[in-house]
Amino acid sequence: MKKLSGTLEAVIYDDHWNEIKRIPVRDLVDTLQQLPNAYAVIFDGVCTQRLVDVASNKGVKLLLMSRVGNIAKVPTDMLILTIDEYLSKASK
Repeated sequence: MKKLSGTLEAVIYDDHWNEIKRIPVRDLVDTLQQLPNAYAVIFDGVCTQRLVDVASNKGVKLLLMSRVGNIAKVPTDMLILTIDEYLSKASK
């Protein structure tokens, strides 16, 4: 996760944590719409409501990102955390 900092890249994983695809963040929404088996997305960028909606529709369960933007609706079956939040929880 720390290696993504400053890259503006996204890494998409399946439910066994196998890397499916590594892409520029600007292509994330379009790429997610085309992938059938994404489980988690870790990316260096800002999470938006549009991304959350697309990810939810595709069955993504975990979004980890640099920053969270304005998100009004968080699906109950999805975890959305910044990388810093995740790392601080993991170290406890």
